[in-house]
Amino acid sequence: MKKRGSLLIVEAVLYVFAAVGVFYFVYLLGNVIGSLTSYADWFQHFPYLLPLVLCSGLPVYLLFAFHAYRHSLTPKGAAHGAIANGLVGVVLAAFALIYAFVLLYNGTYEIGTNYPTAFFPIDVIVYLLLEEFAFLALYLLGVWTLRRPKFFEPLPTLTKGLRGLYGTLLGGAALLALYAFGGVLFSFGFGFSDENPAILISFYLLCLILTAGLFLYECDLVYGFKANSKKISFYSYLGLSVFVLVFFYAARYRDPMGFVEITMPFLVVDYMTSLALFPALADIFLIASNVCFGLKAFPRVREGA
Repeated sequence: MKKRGSLLIVEAVLYVFAAVGVFYFVYLLGNVIGSLTSYADWFQHFPYLLPLVLCSGLPVYLLFAFHAYRHSLTPKGAAHGAIANGLVGVVLAAFALIYAFVLLYNGTYEIGTNYPTAFFPIDVIVYLLLEEFAFLALYLLGVWTLRRPKFFEPLPTLTKGLRGLYGTLLGGAALLALYAFGGVLFSFGFGFSDENPAILISFYLLCLILTAGLFLYECDLVYGFKANSKKISFYSYLGLSVFVLVFFYAARYRDPMGFVEITMPFLVVDYMTSLALFPALADIFLIASNVCFGLKAFPRVREGA
């Protein structure tokens, strides 16, 4: 149990880094798309963007690779997956790191430009170094598990049908939750107006409740909530979800222009496409998360008893 809890803490740390990566990738991509005027510009900027794309994407790959290790059914499968993903990650991170140094050497990257970040490209290089060591650690974890299978403690398994359902629904929710959580971390540097705190608070709650749902699901697997605890958790999360959605839409309806002003730096894709993608996807995945929790809390309903 302690080992499972320790691995969950490690995954929580990786989750924070992946959240920063997801939001940075979408934010950077949105700004780049807005500044390019032709396909020729894409090819011209591609060498410049490649280390940034790998830097922001590799933490997500690492998170999902480590998550796959924790949720493997056998020690052998967990070890082989960790070794393969660790090697791929080490190669990609090394390539991005070397490429970033080449661009820095030939003057493509310049220190002190303050674009796209205040410490660019030093922050990208440091981040890639951390990713290199992290993937190396994942590889060594796989080797250790292969040599000592008893080290690996499989989590409680679900039926084949439920594994597919939960994997699809919660996998999509995880990507959105990563983006939302990363946005909350980045938002402290956006200089939001405090003229309408209700919009800001409701928006933060909507972003954070997605991550809370994933954390609750993982805690149930690791610590094995009893039947009554599962029902209490389900009702609590359902009630909180309803409250957050009502609060969010009420604040948005009361001051739609204030909502646009506050969330524009955050919802780059939404305002580029003139579509309310994030609120719609948040609604869908909140409903999906509650359905998954309900199926686990009330297995008799699922079995038709």
